[in-house]
Order: sequence, then structure tokens, then C-alpha cells
Amino acid sequence: MDIEKYDKAIDKTINTVNSVYSIGRRIGYGLMSLVFLTAGIALIGWGYVTVKNKIDGTSFVKTEGTVLRMREIPSNQDAGITWAPVIKFTDRAGTEHTFESTVSSDPPVYKTGDKVELLYPEGKPKDVFINSFMEKWMTPIMLGVAGIVMFFFSIWMIFSAFRRSKPSSSYSGNSSGSSYVSMG
Repeated sequence: MDIEKYDKAIDKTINTVNSVYSIGRRIGYGLMSLVFLTAGIALIGWGYVTVKNKIDGTSFVKTEGTVLRMREIPSNQDAGITWAPVIKFTDRAGTEHTFESTVSSDPPVYKTGDKVELLYPEGKPKDVFINSFMEKWMTPIMLGVAGIVMFFFSIWMIFSAFRRSKPSSSYSGNSSGSSYVSMG
């Protein structure tokens, strides 16, 4: 029985398994990076469209509304009880509308009877929103930040997928002829 012959066969088998694992890891990282890249670009685009739609002040009608009441938003696992204003306003055509803000807070920002400046696209009073930083910017900022993080994470994953593993510094080749094996 030639031990050296078996050692070489085992080394060859382990190196083949390592090569297959390495190729699979690279393909997996490559595919995941494409998913994150696509999602990141989509979130950045969504944030841009949201900003464009809400900030283009030339096509918006300014009006004033009155806070009718503060609706309690029940607590969930992420936040406690918050309050969203329910606001009544009249559009240019004289039609009265009521809407509930999509932004809630604790403590409540408004009180019943408060006057609030509102904006809505010309001819679309159903798309009304409060003229405030939170209403205009919070969604685009969150979408943009999430998109940028995902974009850079995908770039990192692409580089990680094609980075070659190097033997560790503790490896000292031996004279028996066996090869270095890295499983990651």
C-alpha cells in the first residue's frame, strides 16, 4: 500500500470539491448581487419619482385645512401609539374633502382646530398632503438611503464573488507534496 498515492488522491478529491464549492459561491454571490443591484436602483428611482411628484411646486395648489381630530394609530411591535391628523379642506372648485395624513407621531404634532397648509396637484384633491418636511421628504429620504445602501452592498458582493482566496499566512508548505486546501 502506497500511502503517498492515497494522500495525492485525497488531495485531488478535496481540491476538486473546493473548486466546485468556490464556483458555486461565486455564482450565488453574483446572482444575489444582481438582485440587490436591481432593488437598489429601483428604490433610488422610486425615491426620485416621489421627490419629483411632491416637490414640483408649480403644479400644486395651496390651500388651508382644519384639523378635525387626531386619530389614534394602535401600537405595534415597532412603535407605540401614535396620532395622525384628520383634516378637512375645500378645493378650488368649492368641494369639501376630508383626509387622514399618512404621517403619525407621538406626541401629536397638531391639535383639533389647528390650521394646516396643504398642497395637492391641480385637479387631484384626493392626492393632498400637508406642506411639511415629514410629508414631503421622509419617504424619498428613506427610499434613497435604502437604495444607496443596497447599491453599494451589491457592488461589494460583486467584488467578493470574484475575489480569489489566498492561503493564510500560517500555511507553510510541507515537503510531503500535499496541497493547500481552502474551503471558503
